[in-house]
Amino acid sequence: MVSSDWIELARSYESAIRVGLTATPERGDGQGLGALFDALIVAASPRELTEAGHLVPCEIIAPDRPLRSAEIAQRPVDAYLEHARGRRTIVFASHVKAARQYLDEFAAEGVRAAVVHGELAAADRGEIMRRYRAGEIDVLVNVYVLTEGFDDPITSCCIIARGCTTPGIYLQMVGRILRPAPGKTSALLIDLRGVVHVHGRPDEDRTYSLDGRAIRREGDAAGVRLCVVCQAPIPEGSTICPGCDRAPSELEAPAVLGLELVRYAGKRQEGDAERVATLARWFIDAQARGFKTGWAYHKYKVVYGDWPSWSVKRAANEQLRRTA
Repeated sequence: MVSSDWIELARSYESAIRVGLTATPERGDGQGLGALFDALIVAASPRELTEAGHLVPCEIIAPDRPLRSAEIAQRPVDAYLEHARGRRTIVFASHVKAARQYLDEFAAEGVRAAVVHGELAAADRGEIMRRYRAGEIDVLVNVYVLTEGFDDPITSCCIIARGCTTPGIYLQMVGRILRPAPGKTSALLIDLRGVVHVHGRPDEDRTYSLDGRAIRREGDAAGVRLCVVCQAPIPEGSTICPGCDRAPSELEAPAVLGLELVRYAGKRQEGDAERVATLARWFIDAQARGFKTGWAYHKYKVVYGDWPSWSVKRAANEQLRRTA
């Protein structure tokens, strides 16, 4: 629920005009912010910001289904070594015990890693963050520390090894890797819990509301109840989630299932006409930024998984000439 401190502050300045700025307008329980605000304006969608170059495109690798609360598809270190070696990476762990285990596994494989969590002294945490930003640490494992407010644009990989009870938490975590930086052309989300199957791609169109569920995927019903553990829909009249087991009473690192991770990207389902239009826009963006045409081709490969076909390139160039 909305913090009582915020409610009290609002009551103390009832005649003041309040403006809230956020990418995830929801409370901690996933409900809207109607208790504090009267209207909600969506200035731009993540998809629009990505196409305009204000965010980088994100590739997603995940299991083929959402997993239960005490499960992950692979060890974070194995997923990192296979898919993200060389990328500056942050790992989201469910609790400190799991984070320390992941740190030991990274160290055993010779990966420069460190852990930050709320129990660390401020000075120790600051020194670790300094070393990470300086490039002395490649992987930063964290527990509820880097979810929001963390700014290191060169970071390009996020490994989710925990659940996300609300879409806001999920979007905040992935948002750490979407910011552009010199030489950065893409971000990589390695989703070991299959959260993407519940909350969708980061650039997916969403509906926002001040009342009820604050952030919904397009087509989701406003009144659907979701499990607080795995976010699976709970049938009407039922009090038990059919999608997961009860969380263990003692904190243990999630069980590693050894599942294959598959690439998951909705834009790859687009036909040639949509791909031509997208590539033509990226040609225009490249010209405006003073980049070579190869920038648009590389961005195409990141988003669609392969280089554009000869027919798509020809059609996009023809469309570019018509608009010149």
